[in-house]
Amino acid sequence: MRRTWKRWLLLVALLTGTRTALADGVILDGVSPRALGRGGTNVGYADNGAMLLDNPAAMTNVQGNGLFDVGGDGVLSNLRYSDALRSAVSSGFTPLPQIGFVRKSRDGDWAWGVGLFTPAGFSSHYWMPAPAFPPVDPYTGTQKYQSFGSLSKVLPALSYRVTDRLSIGGTLGVGVGYASLKGPYFLQDPTGVPAGTPVLIDVHGGGATPVWSAAMQYLLTDDTTLGVTYQSGSTFNLHGTAGVSANLGIPLSTTYQTATTHITWPQSVALGLKHRICPHRTFAMDVIWYDWSSAFNQIGLTLQDSTSPFFPAIHENLPLNWHDSVSMKLGYEQIVKPGSTFRIGYVYHPNPIPRSFITPFLPATFTNVFTLGYGWTLGDWYLDFAWAHAFAPGIHVDQSSLIGAAGLGPGDFNNSFTRPQVDVFAVSLIRPF
Repeated sequence: MRRTWKRWLLLVALLTGTRTALADGVILDGVSPRALGRGGTNVGYADNGAMLLDNPAAMTNVQGNGLFDVGGDGVLSNLRYSDALRSAVSSGFTPLPQIGFVRKSRDGDWAWGVGLFTPAGFSSHYWMPAPAFPPVDPYTGTQKYQSFGSLSKVLPALSYRVTDRLSIGGTLGVGVGYASLKGPYFLQDPTGVPAGTPVLIDVHGGGATPVWSAAMQYLLTDDTTLGVTYQSGSTFNLHGTAGVSANLGIPLSTTYQTATTHITWPQSVALGLKHRICPHRTFAMDVIWYDWSSAFNQIGLTLQDSTSPFFPAIHENLPLNWHDSVSMKLGYEQIVKPGSTFRIGYVYHPNPIPRSFITPFLPATFTNVFTLGYGWTLGDWYLDFAWAHAFAPGIHVDQSSLIGAAGLGPGDFNNSFTRPQVDVFAVSLIRPF
C-alpha cells in the first residue's frame, strides 16, 4: 500500500511538473488561460476553474449552477548562463494539465469544488564543462547541471454566501512535491565532511503535505468586486535516493544513500480588484505578497545509509537567502463581439534573489511578463487561449556567496552571467451548467 501511494505521488508530480520558473520567483502567473491572458488577475473573478486556487470564495458567484474547466499550459524555456570559461543554454518544453470543477447548491448559498493545479516549479538543465577544483578534481569532461522542483495541489473547496454581497470560502487539500539536483556541487554547510568538498551529486525525492487557503469576495458595487486570499505555506520532507561521487584524498569513490530534501514553498496574501468599466470592458488588478524569506532561506539535504565507509551521514544546507516580494498584476479584457473576448495584461515582479546567490540551478530572476489572450463561445463550451512572455535583464555576478573549493572561500559562480526567458501557451475548455 505504501509503495502504491508513493507511485501515485510521483505520477502527480511528473504530470504537473514544470520545466522552469515563470513569475515571482518560482510561482506561476496563472494556471488558467483566462487569468493568464489578463495578466494573471483572478482574485476578483468567478469565471474559470482556477478560482479554486486563486479565490475559492468566488465559487458562489459563478453564473448558473457551476462549471467544468479542463485545459493545460505549455512552457517553453530559454535560459542562458556563462562565466569566464564557459557558456550554455537550457531549453525545453513541458505540458502542464489543470482541471477544476465547481457546483452550487440549489439556493446558491453554498458551493463546492475540486481541482488539480501546479502553481509553482523550477527547472534547468545545462551541459557544460565542469570547472577545475584544486586541490582535488573528481570531475572530468562535460557534466550535466540539472535541477527540478514542482509543487502541485489537489484542492477540495467550499464556499458560503454570507450576504448578497459577501462570500467566504477556503480549501483543505494535499500538496504534492518533487525535487531533484544533479551535477557538480560544492557542499555548503554540511556535517561530517568539510565545507567546500567537491562532489558529483544526483539526488531526488517526492512527498506530500497538507495545504489550505482562506478567502473572501465582496461586491463593492454592481460593477466592482474585491477579493482577498491567504494561501498557506507548504513544508516538504521529500524522501528518495542519492548518488554521490567525491575524491577525498583516496581514489574516486561512489556511494548511494537514502536522501531527504527539506524544502518550503511560501505562504502568500493576495488582494484583487475587478471593475467593469462598461458592459463590454473590464479592468483588474491583483497585488500579491510572497513570504520568500521564511521559505527559500535555504534548502536542506540529509544523506544517510552510505554504502561506502568513507562517507558519513551528511546534513547539508544550501543557502538561498531570498527576500520577500510584492507582485503587481494588471489586466484588461473586452468583449469584441458576441461570444468573443480579447484579453491583455502586464505583470511586474521584483527579483527576490540576492545577486550573489544566483546560480544556474535556480534561474528565477524574471521581473517582467506581458500577456495576451482570446476566448470564443463554441455552442455550450467556451474555448480560451493565452500567451505570456516572461523575461528579465541579464544579471552579472561578480562575487558569488556560495562556497567554492575547500579552503578557497566563496566563489562557486564568480564572474557569471544569467538571462532567463520563458514563453507560456495556455488553452482550456469551460462548460458552464
